[in-house]
Amino acid sequence: MKVYYILLITLLFAFSSTFAGDGIKRSLFVSTGADYHLNKGDVTHNTTLSNPPSVANAVGGRIGAEVFWKLPGRLFFAVGIDFKTVRQKLEINYSAAEAGYSGSSVVYTDVIRYPNSYVDPFARMGYAFPIGKNKLDVSLGIATSIPLSGQVEERITAMNITDPVYTDLAMYTNQNWGNRADVNFLPLNTLISLQLAYRLKLGKNQLRIGVDVSTGGSRKINRTEIYYFGTDRTYIGNSIFADRFQSAGIFIGIGL
Repeated sequence: MKVYYILLITLLFAFSSTFAGDGIKRSLFVSTGADYHLNKGDVTHNTTLSNPPSVANAVGGRIGAEVFWKLPGRLFFAVGIDFKTVRQKLEINYSAAEAGYSGSSVVYTDVIRYPNSYVDPFARMGYAFPIGKNKLDVSLGIATSIPLSGQVEERITAMNITDPVYTDLAMYTNQNWGNRADVNFLPLNTLISLQLAYRLKLGKNQLRIGVDVSTGGSRKINRTEIYYFGTDRTYIGNSIFADRFQSAGIFIGIGL
């Protein structure tokens, strides 16, 4: 984890040295905010079972810093780093009667929780619309979401459905989350974000208050696959949660 921080701080100073020039105003902002992670639509259900797994939307927090340059005209450029945390929850349901065990009242439920943390270095380009003495900043950017935590687990669920002594196979679960994800190279996710921020004077400093929305590319960083089985270990389909990293956030930042 320390290597991540050293690398990201080095990149931030490298960006600062490259883009800062004579006649270009530069500011440093520190910020804090909250993100609402949209997870409910990220489950694909491919079975006749009527009660699929569900993932609740979740609220996470973030703190960050960015270097902000005023370019010629009303353009601006910014680079920075956000540290984000969010706790996600996946609820699993299995009805033996729906799986083919006619007349059975056996129902299995489980909850899997994932405490996630990320470091997101980002870069944005935007335009500042004047509103009196203040500005409305509209920008589009790209971030690289780097997971700092993760989990990988394979699990077989068997229950006493037809016999009180012997168990019947119900589910096989494969979980790959965060920096333990099953990817070809590194567990990174590219995010695209749109941001609107109101920038105003606060004494000698500047204050930025805004909203942003983000969506990700890879759907492998947070992924859980559940395979269902019925009578005689017959495969009856699966459910897949694949996180799209979609979120809407609010933030407040102050210039130093």
